[in-house]
Amino acid sequence: MQTYSETVTEIHSWLSSLQVDQKWIDANIKQNQLHFELIHPQLGKTKVTHSLATEGILRAHGIALELWDIKDERAKFRVYDYGGIWDPIDEYVPGEHYATSHFALLSAILFNINKQPHFLDKATQAFEFHLYTCKDEYRLSNWMYHWDFQNYALIECYRRLKDHVAEDIKQHWQQALKQWRSNHRNKLTNWAAMRALSHVQRYQTFGNWLDLFRYKRNEMLIYKAEHRNGCFDDELNVSRSIQYHIYTVALLHRLYLSTQRKRHAQSFLRGVEFLLKFVDPDGDFNYWGRGQEQVFGYGAAVYALTAAANLTGERRYEQVADKVYDYLLQFKRGDHFPLVLNDHEDAKRVGWRDYHHTTVYNAFLAVWLGFAEELRRSKIQSINVANAFEKPDLTETDFAFLRNENFFVALGSGLSHYASEMGLSPCHIWVKDLGAIYSCPGGAMRETFGKFYGDGLAEKNCLAPLAVNYDGTLYSPANKTGKIDKCTQDSIDCFLDYGIFEVHRRMAISSTVLQITDEIVFKQECAFEEFRVFNLPIVLNRFRFEIQDEELVISGAKRTLCIKCDASESRAMFELLEIIKTAKGRARIISRISRNLRVASGDRLTATTTIKPDGHVSNRTHEVDASEQTAL
Repeated sequence: MQTYSETVTEIHSWLSSLQVDQKWIDANIKQNQLHFELIHPQLGKTKVTHSLATEGILRAHGIALELWDIKDERAKFRVYDYGGIWDPIDEYVPGEHYATSHFALLSAILFNINKQPHFLDKATQAFEFHLYTCKDEYRLSNWMYHWDFQNYALIECYRRLKDHVAEDIKQHWQQALKQWRSNHRNKLTNWAAMRALSHVQRYQTFGNWLDLFRYKRNEMLIYKAEHRNGCFDDELNVSRSIQYHIYTVALLHRLYLSTQRKRHAQSFLRGVEFLLKFVDPDGDFNYWGRGQEQVFGYGAAVYALTAAANLTGERRYEQVADKVYDYLLQFKRGDHFPLVLNDHEDAKRVGWRDYHHTTVYNAFLAVWLGFAEELRRSKIQSINVANAFEKPDLTETDFAFLRNENFFVALGSGLSHYASEMGLSPCHIWVKDLGAIYSCPGGAMRETFGKFYGDGLAEKNCLAPLAVNYDGTLYSPANKTGKIDKCTQDSIDCFLDYGIFEVHRRMAISSTVLQITDEIVFKQECAFEEFRVFNLPIVLNRFRFEIQDEELVISGAKRTLCIKCDASESRAMFELLEIIKTAKGRARIISRISRNLRVASGDRLTATTTIKPDGHVSNRTHEVDASEQTAL
């Protein structure tokens, strides 16, 4: 398996090739046209003709240029994006984000490991980009300026490099670090944790007592979001993304390293234990909440697991870290990673939100793998924190899990803000020799933070009943608060109120079968244009499938899965329906559907879905036609 160091170095090389190296441009002016040579990260040396602008900033091939001086038929430009990281998908430098600050820190990490001077040069150049553009929060910004991400990265960078740069550069860096701003109005827990870390490190570096106060204030926000079971809300009482949980937990370990405060170590280990429940046998875990399958979460998880091993000396954490890292490596594309771990090109933005940039998330991933590499090179601490806190309370019913040799099932109770925190529907089903047959419910929607690059069908991305009445209203488990009533080793009982009807569900596993039993109770008389007692999106580039008599047969490379749905509504038939975009990729929805269904108040429907792996691969499978290959 490729080492952390090798992966980090490759990502650094890729980002280095995208760094803007040209600082000054001399242009000729002819007939109100600028003529100059641009050294472009992707195009190389290229001749540019551009209309003359006497104020503001112009962009040439996605590189921002600031007019510095103009005289007669000559103009001088300072390359505003000098030192920044140009994004090959967006074709500009997303300077309000944090690719460049994390590239500076990444360069500092590699310089400390290898002592090669070009890493120091790259870090200095990237730091200069931030110092020059932060004053006006990057003038060409398309999004808010990410001060909290910038600040922790750059104070970490400074602390590593301050003894290796010239005094005038060091003083310039100090001045900027002492004057930073923050996103203090952002109350998301992971942002509060970043502020806590940057302020405590700035206090330790420069001794301003105000930073100590700000550290304490943000620390309070972190612990307000902590649950007894080790989970951290991302937004207090609103969302519990597993990605942002583990990022908060990783930051707690950095806080522990900075302060040696035992509470940070205790909560850190509780948070890691909470993560462990989500990791399936393949190393996949990032399927719940905002951030599904993003490399961001995998970088934080590998770090946190490595840090837990370093902190306790327990080998089991390192084993899970290796599993998660190995899963991540499956998606590596040459010298970098896709932003969302699926098989689609980044340019198609499948599973993305509108604040995403592939260079930003690769730089972030590389930094946290770099931190993990530093820990692996350091001495194991093996401090005894296990006796200093109560064991995590795993009886909290926000999440439930079923696990045996053949199956792994994860379920969240459901929260109403994000469609990706959907109740009733499993958020992940893994089957031995097939992998995840269903994962990452819901997705980004127009109405919630970050919007989406999707198709408007996120509410249908579920393994749960769906209905549409005659006025077009869709009844889905998305954006509703559900409940987990009971969880044993072999079964989960859960409930969700759709408004017009409610569903009581039991999921149970044996060594050979996963069975899902639904009782649907109608609360009022209603007529439905369609009612789906069974609804399953199947990722097109991972599985083949066919509808054979009353069974749905799904085939992977090693194994076949048979799904049968027995419903009291006898007219319900299996049908191939929508193609949707999910974090796992494009998926075809297969449903057992009744049309023109009329019910009275108190009526009940029952449906029992049996999912059973076979020992062979079927040759009779649904062939994806050309329209499916090109759709979306």
